Amino acid sequence: MNAIANHELAGMVHPDRVHRRVYADQAVFDLELDRIFGRGWIYVGHESMAKKANDFFSTWLGREPIIVTRDGEGRLHGLINRCPHRGAQVCNAAQGHARHLTCPYHAWTFRMDGSLEAMPRMNGYPASFDRAGHGLRRIPRVESYRGFIFASLAPKGIGLVEHLGSMAEALDNMVDRSPTGELEAAGGVFHQEYAGNWKLHMENATDLVHPGVVHESSVLAGRATAAGRPDEAETQALQMLQANGLTIADFDRVDLKGTPQGHTYMGAFYSKGDIAPERTDAPFLEYRAALMARMGEAKTAAVLGRATFNNLIYPNISVNPLFQTMRRVQPISADRSIVHSSCFRMIGAPEDFFHKTITFLSTANSPSSLISTDDIAIFERTQRGLSSQQSEWLNLARNIHLDEVAADGSVAAKGTSEMAIRLQFKAWLHHMVGEAA
Repeated sequence: MNAIANHELAGMVHPDRVHRRVYADQAVFDLELDRIFGRGWIYVGHESMAKKANDFFSTWLGREPIIVTRDGEGRLHGLINRCPHRGAQVCNAAQGHARHLTCPYHAWTFRMDGSLEAMPRMNGYPASFDRAGHGLRRIPRVESYRGFIFASLAPKGIGLVEHLGSMAEALDNMVDRSPTGELEAAGGVFHQEYAGNWKLHMENATDLVHPGVVHESSVLAGRATAAGRPDEAETQALQMLQANGLTIADFDRVDLKGTPQGHTYMGAFYSKGDIAPERTDAPFLEYRAALMARMGEAKTAAVLGRATFNNLIYPNISVNPLFQTMRRVQPISADRSIVHSSCFRMIGAPEDFFHKTITFLSTANSPSSLISTDDIAIFERTQRGLSSQQSEWLNLARNIHLDEVAADGSVAAKGTSEMAIRLQFKAWLHHMVGEAA
């Protein structure tokens, strides 16, 4: 089925350029589903989505529809959402609570650990029928880190903590910002489908040259609104819109860092008003006092002082601890992807903080967002351009000569560097060729 040899895949990625086929070739995409999303650690959900015994939620792991369950003993399981009898999807609900899962086709019934519990007309099957071999197929590895659930279809491989590496700090920071050290998925999810490759979204998230170009109209709208409403000029939404209009010199001063696993993040490029690390309003003072009571003054200062945007955990999620938000890119085909944007409530924090989270998600990542609409339009325009076979290569050389590589393989670069894209393709090669060779 996949006729692309490893040496051919390796030839598509160079240190300073990539071939258009990595975005436009369906055969390459199929291999990505097998070798990246079929072998690596992929985020599938949060423990609060299946908090109690016999809770469950359904989602996708690469091309596989899956169910994540919590059995009666409190253990998490990942199950392929496909009945072993006639192949129907067993669960159609996004989330729920049940003592067992029943297939809607012939009523085969499964326990929450996936084992077969009952089936109609058992006497119609031979004595040799193997009940144990006819449960829902279990995902080989399911692990949780600070409440964030990841799964892998590969029985063996590096552990989740090793995969996360230093980027675990971003998840730590999200959790540690909660006064109780707990988060819950809340506020719903935005789903946006676009006609473009999944990698375009991940690459764009830390590209700091595009904002002033792609988001010019939203920058101008933000400036005009702020000028007309000076008392609201530093509100969260107006800051976001105007910040995309910073100069290249300003963006160059933003930290951009990456890890050998392909994870990257950038520093915050605006930090006034609603998201200032130190505020004097009553909700913030109440919140900070609760943090200090739990972990002391020094750690509270360190937690609130970690200001990063778009922490990308390879291959397909971006988390923003400052706002307790996450984006997950679901690959559908070489030229079709869905972005799922969601957020978390910090349990024990004043309600004002959740309002800030919802405002950020709506302003930056919703279907009505000026920013998100701009990005999706450029992804689709890029994908249409990549359909042309007259120009084969895409350049990734911006600031390549300025990359600062540390002994542990991590890389630091100027904010406008394309280092993050280069590191993502280094990870891409590792999964596509290194592990498959």
